[in-house]
Amino acid sequence: MRLFSSALIATVLLLPGCVSDKRPKDPLKALASQDPKHRVEATFELAKKGDRSAIPSLVQILRDDDVSVRYFACIALVRLTGQRFGFHAYAPEPEREAAVREWEKWLKSQSDTARAGDGAPPETPGGTKNAN
Repeated sequence: MRLFSSALIATVLLLPGCVSDKRPKDPLKALASQDPKHRVEATFELAKKGDRSAIPSLVQILRDDDVSVRYFACIALVRLTGQRFGFHAYAPEPEREAAVREWEKWLKSQSDTARAGDGAPPETPGGTKNAN
């Protein structure tokens, strides 16, 4: 699996001349780029930064038409949250959509927890408070 992942990363990131180099500097804006390479690069950058504010946007691009974008968005979400909710980038669309709905439920529960009144940040899946 690791070899396959490495080959996929190389294929997506190293295709010369296939895409524009004008990626938005803001990775959240790059998630909306027409270029799938830019969207994939943005998922890496957001995960590397640990930017939990990007989680809702990453959940939305789990619906992307490009399988590599879905794949790397899922990896970023796992890194940021420790959750997967059964999402697999290569699964049939109905299975992916069911997993995305689980992600959306989780997002709602996190925002409900934050609004619950104690003013504390929402809990991460491991049960610890998130300081972001």
